[in-house]
Amino acid sequence: MAKNDLMSLDRRSFLKGSVVAGFGVAAAGMMTACGSNATSDTPTDKAAVDTGIPESLAETVDCDVVILGGGIAGLAAAVQAGENGLDAILLEAAGDVGGNGTGVEGIFGCNTSAQQEQGIAKLHPGEIIRHELETSLHLSDGVAWYDLVSASAENYDWLVANGVTFNGVINDYGGLFDTMHWFEGGMAGVGYVPAMKDKALSYGVDIRVNAPARSLIYTDNKVTGVYAKNKDGDDIQVNAKAVVLATGGFGYNDDLLGRWGFNMERLIKCGNPMNNGDGINMGLAVGAKDCVADACFLLAPGIAGLGAKSQASSKLCFGGPFMWVNKDGNRFVNEDLGGENMMMTYIPSLEQGETFCLADSAILNAALDGEANATASGDVDARTEFEEVLATNPADNVYQADTLEELAGKFGIDPVGLADAVKRYNASCDQGEDEEFAKTSEMMVPITEPPYYMWRLDPSVMVAIGGLGTNRNMQVLNEDGAPIDGLYAIGTDGVRLYRKVYPIQIAATCCGNNVNSGRIAINNITANL
Repeated sequence: MAKNDLMSLDRRSFLKGSVVAGFGVAAAGMMTACGSNATSDTPTDKAAVDTGIPESLAETVDCDVVILGGGIAGLAAAVQAGENGLDAILLEAAGDVGGNGTGVEGIFGCNTSAQQEQGIAKLHPGEIIRHELETSLHLSDGVAWYDLVSASAENYDWLVANGVTFNGVINDYGGLFDTMHWFEGGMAGVGYVPAMKDKALSYGVDIRVNAPARSLIYTDNKVTGVYAKNKDGDDIQVNAKAVVLATGGFGYNDDLLGRWGFNMERLIKCGNPMNNGDGINMGLAVGAKDCVADACFLLAPGIAGLGAKSQASSKLCFGGPFMWVNKDGNRFVNEDLGGENMMMTYIPSLEQGETFCLADSAILNAALDGEANATASGDVDARTEFEEVLATNPADNVYQADTLEELAGKFGIDPVGLADAVKRYNASCDQGEDEEFAKTSEMMVPITEPPYYMWRLDPSVMVAIGGLGTNRNMQVLNEDGAPIDGLYAIGTDGVRLYRKVYPIQIAATCCGNNVNSGRIAINNITANL
């Protein structure tokens, strides 16, 4: 591929993986460089789960079910609880409901009424399920996939009946099938959250914000409620026949993230600081099955120092005509693997310890100038962003040099190893075939034109998905696989759809699972009261 042909690459072919299709969250730039562990002073970095009984209580209240968290899953559970006639309380730690769900763009649906109205060809549910299971190497739960896909059309109609609005667009969102049903306004904060909140309130659900749960009440091998704080910071006790964990996972919890193998000194946390793992830790405290190591993430490489919606990061971190190397200077992966699954762009780096991206001036310029680069605010383009971080270099992670040897020295990379790897790579580019990792020929561009550029690719985590073992009814399991009486986990606190890697080629399944799991949990609770 000639270097001047780089300019003709469109966004879709260059960075096909830069959209987080399965979750339905805005593009990859949202996941970059919000702040590393080393600099974060957010008090919710580590969830504190109290284990003792408060010395005094400002209030004790009884209900059928208490829902901890008011995101997509928690709101679905609240509305279903109201519809079922349950006396329900929803406790939300933040100042309003929405949580992670506010930015979600749409929901999965298979053969919905909306798809039929638009003449979209009927989808084969088994093909969707088979693809997801094969993508996960059959580590995920086929029953969970069957339940989600089978219920998705009815879930869509249920949402519409409860006031949720969609903008009419249904597409594949860069994936395989037209399953992405876009919310009104392009985000759940417009189409989903207000309607579901209003519906829950109309049923009499007691929604309490600024009310973080502190610990579960666990007696005689049964969860019977929760200790929490009210909006004034006073301790309260909520007695319930069932507790539903819907706290949004552990994307901001250092201890739980560290267990997964991330380099915590380099980790960039870009999620909601309220997702501090409190629900996961509360479950573990009463003996829940620990599935943290099996969790997956909205995960991508990032460049520390760039903003949360950085255009430069979306152009420079997801592979394509770049060369990725480890500390020894060696390539270790096909750099355009993000074209099929963006979540895979950082997974291989976990084994390497540190990963670095190399480009020469022609490759960098084509990437930064190849298309309109305005950010969401419209005032900073990709080149300006990159040049600013190159000049300030706040995390000692971006350098320019006239020689590869000098560049290697900036990062402590073996210069001989790097030079040899570049020589082999350039030879493969010249012959049009990557003999090492079979990278597509159109992305094989030789690194020959100084100055050279290198930046460290640090892990950027937005959302952690999973953590507690659950069964088909969303009951939390103990380590022996038996349900813990009175305890449920929905949404990203307990997910059986994914293991380790988040498959994203079928759009918005995580949002679909959030709604479906909330409804399943409440219907099971209702049936067993």
